[in-house]
Amino acid sequence: MRTEHTDPRYAVEVDDRPTYRVDFVGTYGTTEEFRIFAAPDLPAVQRWVGDQAAGRAYTVWVEYPGRSGVGLAQVLSSR
Repeated sequence: MRTEHTDPRYAVEVDDRPTYRVDFVGTYGTTEEFRIFAAPDLPAVQRWVGDQAAGRAYTVWVEYPGRSGVGLAQVLSSR
């Protein structure tokens, strides 16, 4: 991991309510995927995931517009 100080003015656009994707992985590799819209913040998404996980592993992604479609950036993982 690498860090550096930054100028907050480098960003030209901010998305206050991004779309999140959650992938749950259960026993024997079974999966269940969700998209979350209009979440007020990441802690709200974390609470929802905690309520739904039921012992399953999970990964939370934030969607962004990619060159050839929707891209995903991982923001949380239980693994």
